Amino acid sequence: MNYKKQSVIISILSLIIAGLTAGVCYWRVSYLCEYGTSESIDVFLFLFSVPLFVLSLILRFLPNQVFNSWLRFAKYYLPIAAVLIFLSPVTDSSILGFDKEFMTWLLAGIFFITSLGIIIFKCSLGRPISK
Repeated sequence: MNYKKQSVIISILSLIIAGLTAGVCYWRVSYLCEYGTSESIDVFLFLFSVPLFVLSLILRFLPNQVFNSWLRFAKYYLPIAAVLIFLSPVTDSSILGFDKEFMTWLLAGIFFITSLGIIIFKCSLGRPISK
């Protein structure tokens, strides 16, 4: 499949996931989140789908090598981040307070910043260096 089509599919899916998560769980369109799911799943879905949407839109206009490098990073990072978030405690009373929500915010921020770093680094490799 063409990488531009993959990028469009990723952006559409991430937008649908962000919209459904925000609509169902935060604006209380349904009572699904009150009875069936925990808030950590909702936060994880929302905080990772928004950067995925933005990054997939950026990657749509970049070369294939940049997209493939980012995809290799994302396919390993996202499952590891999900496991770390689900293994972290719901509440933590220690000084640092690494609970599920903090870990989600932290790992989503790291994902976004690292992804932008990969994109910028790979794009700068393709340009000739002028003296």
